[in-house]
Formats: sequence, structure tokens, C-alpha cells
Amino acid sequence: MSTRRFVLIYTAMFALTYLVRYLFLSFGIPVGYSFNAGTYAGENFFTPAELCLLAVYGVMVYCCVQRAAVTGRTYLLFMPLTAGIFDLFFSLVVFAPTTLNLLGFVFGVLGPQDDDIELRMHV
Repeated sequence: MSTRRFVLIYTAMFALTYLVRYLFLSFGIPVGYSFNAGTYAGENFFTPAELCLLAVYGVMVYCCVQRAAVTGRTYLLFMPLTAGIFDLFFSLVVFAPTTLNLLGFVFGVLGPQDDDIELRMHV
């Protein structure tokens, strides 16, 4: 995945994590496990807001997997994955998902610099 495509998709999904939360909270639908713990049973385990967040974080993880194939940073996928876990199940820890998403963005934008330096030296 190219850097430009990664930046566009990851930034759009990062903005959607906030948009989904604010949209559903404005309609009174709780987001995150800690807000509605114990109020659902069986088939209603996830609210629609949580399903939307799962889909958004799924796209972010997929983007990081594709970008990790280019940059060689295989740990890249764990940042949005961990941020999604914090966002869905530990939603009262406010800055953990934001910090992890920003770290995933920064490490995803950085390219394989070691390979570029070696190529420039030999040319």
C-alpha cells in the first residue's frame, strides 16, 4: 500500500472513530462496554455503535497489515487492534485509543528508510 493511500484511508477511519461515537451518543445510544455493562443479553451483545466501531477498526487493521508488508514493520497492526480493544471495552480510558491510533499513523507513514539509504549510496 502506498503512503498516500495509507494516509488517506487511515485518517478517514481515524476521524470516523470519533464521528461514530458522537453520532450515536447524540441519539442516546451508549458506546462501549463500560457504559452499558450488564444491560444486554445473548444476541444483543454489541450495540449498533459498537458494530460500526468494529468495522472501522477492522479497516484500520487491514490498512496496517497492508502497510506493514511494504515497510517491514509487522508490529504495526497491533496498534489499531489494541486501540479498538480500549475503545470498545475500556472506553473510560480516554486517551489510550487516540495515542495508539496516532502511533499507528506515524509508524505507518514512515517508510523503509534503511533500504532507501542503501540504494542511494550505490547509485
